Amino acid sequence: MNTELGFERDIGIHVYGKAPIIDRLKYNFYVMNGDGRNRLNANNKLIYGSRFEYNILGKDQYILSDLDNSQGPHLALGAAYLYDSGNASLDDNILNRFTTDLVLKYKGFSALGVLNLASNEKKDETDTGYLGQAGYFLIPGKFELLGRWTKILKRGALGTDTVDPTELTFGFNYYIRGHSVKLSVDYSRLWNNASTEDQDDNRVRLQWQLFF
Repeated sequence: MNTELGFERDIGIHVYGKAPIIDRLKYNFYVMNGDGRNRLNANNKLIYGSRFEYNILGKDQYILSDLDNSQGPHLALGAAYLYDSGNASLDDNILNRFTTDLVLKYKGFSALGVLNLASNEKKDETDTGYLGQAGYFLIPGKFELLGRWTKILKRGALGTDTVDPTELTFGFNYYIRGHSVKLSVDYSRLWNNASTEDQDDNRVRLQWQLFF
């Protein structure tokens, strides 16, 4: 869903922090070129966006996987809006993008739900994405089972493709030193996979992560 409906890193200005009165509320405001990483601004138009995160229960817990085996529930809600004033890759079409997400963590269990919308003002069409993801530690802080489901409903807002892809994934993570050193293995069933001309595919991945 990030590939289809998300945004790349970009050049611009980003202001973020915690609200001075409501300490559980984080804010982000940004203005960017809108053409993706390592690219110049093709048409001198910009994107304008904001994101807010509110930690309903507990401390700042927006990172997935309950590595700390939280003894109290953590619940956080996020929402973002982006106005693309003239997307050069889509013939200067004007886009409105919205996303909202909910994170829950408790006693080794973590869950994420996401809704993404991309609306094209000129075409009067909207593409929609749904994601549900969950993980549970069989061995606290070490061995985690995971599952993910994603569905995208394409109506032509971000191009001419109207085939609806779906992904179902199962796997596990083995943490050697938290997220900094870990092994990930997963299997995915992909329906209407755009990368292989809308075919149905099976995918197996193995990833060794070293982060510093």
